[in-house]
Amino acid sequence: MGGFGQMMPGIATAFTIAGLSSLGLPATAGFVAEFLTFLGAWQSPFSWWLFPGVIGAFLTSVYVLRVAKQIFWGPKSSDPHFRHLPDAQGPEWAALIILVFTLVLFGVAPGIALGPVDTATVPLLLRLGVLQ
Repeated sequence: MGGFGQMMPGIATAFTIAGLSSLGLPATAGFVAEFLTFLGAWQSPFSWWLFPGVIGAFLTSVYVLRVAKQIFWGPKSSDPHFRHLPDAQGPEWAALIILVFTLVLFGVAPGIALGPVDTATVPLLLRLGVLQ
């Protein structure tokens, strides 16, 4: 299995961008999530939790990059079952575009999502005594 990026460039690109967001590439939503998680772990009394998080991020990057390379960007498969796979069609394009747009939007402007989350969580954290 491989070389699907040539037959399905739209799906391959969307999968690759989503995978890069999953491993925390800057300017994607995954980077914001990982950065805030690592920052919270570092500032907590249990900062040692940062080490399993970094190891997990590293393993995620190895897995995601290997999968993307082997399935989409590797050499073309010789299996006849995979010769005529179609790219995204019709509403599938809308889903791919919305996915990629959202991942990049929240990576570039995370305040769009973090503002409403803070509005809901800060009063709760104050009431619980977590924030002073």
